[in-house]
Amino acid sequence: MGRSLSLLSLACVLAASPAALAAEPGKDAAAAKMADCRKLLEVTGAGNLGMQLLDQMIATFRQAAPKVPASFWDAFRKEVDVNELVDIVAAVYERHFTHDEIKELIKLYQTPIGKKLVQKQPLIAQESGAAGEVWGKQVSLRAVEKLAEQKNK
Repeated sequence: MGRSLSLLSLACVLAASPAALAAEPGKDAAAAKMADCRKLLEVTGAGNLGMQLLDQMIATFRQAAPKVPASFWDAFRKEVDVNELVDIVAAVYERHFTHDEIKELIKLYQTPIGKKLVQKQPLIAQESGAAGEVWGKQVSLRAVEKLAEQKNK
């Protein structure tokens, strides 16, 4: 009886295999696309940027809570897995680009100019942020001046 059940189970598995295999290509294609999205984020240094962001957040937490021991923040940092962020962002790329486009982006970022962009991007972001802050202050001052002019009329 036990052998019959085993043979029946094996027969069911073998009978279902063609259907399962037919369903797998779509699943495999989706998994391959997501793997390439993660690879794109790897070649663009997104994981490193995520770690930098985490370090900045922890530095802010340390300043906001100076009585919390440094050992807590050090242990906390070790617990955070940046790959969680990579997976979240990979899903965003997956929604906005086709698999072929993701592959082309990977190729781009593996070229010398793509590698240079990855290398320079943190500095560009930092300088752009500072420039945006200066610009924002100038715009705010102009708004205040215009309001004062309107009030004086």
